[in-house]
Amino acid sequence: MKMREFLWIILFFSVFNKLKGNANIDDHVDLFDSIFGTPDDEEVQRDKMHSFSCETSRLEEKMTNMEKTIQRLLELTIGMSVGKNRQSCPVGWTVNPNSGICYKFVNEVSDWYKANKTCHELVEKIGGHFVGGLAKVNSELENEFIKGMIWDDKKVEGHWIGANDLIKENSWHWVDGSKVTFSDWHITEPNNALNNEHCAVVGYDWWNSDLLARTVKWHDDGCILHSNRLYAPICTAQAL
Repeated sequence: MKMREFLWIILFFSVFNKLKGNANIDDHVDLFDSIFGTPDDEEVQRDKMHSFSCETSRLEEKMTNMEKTIQRLLELTIGMSVGKNRQSCPVGWTVNPNSGICYKFVNEVSDWYKANKTCHELVEKIGGHFVGGLAKVNSELENEFIKGMIWDDKKVEGHWIGANDLIKENSWHWVDGSKVTFSDWHITEPNNALNNEHCAVVGYDWWNSDLLARTVKWHDDGCILHSNRLYAPICTAQAL
């Protein structure tokens, strides 16, 4: 490679880095003239190349420091955002660290209607700025958190959540009237067996005879508790 071609390459990267550093355009004109304005001897050219190399290193260091500063600011911003969403849960409630929502798994078997009432009463008892009721599941993260808790709970077969199609068949809504936009139904559910299953349960597929193959999924069941089912509420509470 000829010396002049090599200098062109150095000039390109030097100008590029200076532009990123928001240098004045006059600096680039001076830089160009200093290289190609007059035919200097080889020693002078080497000195100038060395100067360019030092300047390029300083600019690269400056850019690296700026990138680190921006990254740190982004991390702080994200941290502040996450921190605002987190909250301290009342005694006896479990916080989901991903969402800041508080959960209470009630080990009191009941039908869906009583479960809904129980959750509202528990949230009212907390007082303050908390709102909630029978669990509302809006994301995969919330769903996986609940399922993980259910795996550890062997006292009941499943837990009531707030999803229901009491008003219109197969039109699922939460108890606050909002539409169900996330779901995790078992492959055969919801099936409205005997035209009498309008409330959602998160629990084991108890009808599967292979115990090792059982999974935790959503299914619909009768809102009035069947005598052979052990369902209890999952309550949620969240600060306004």
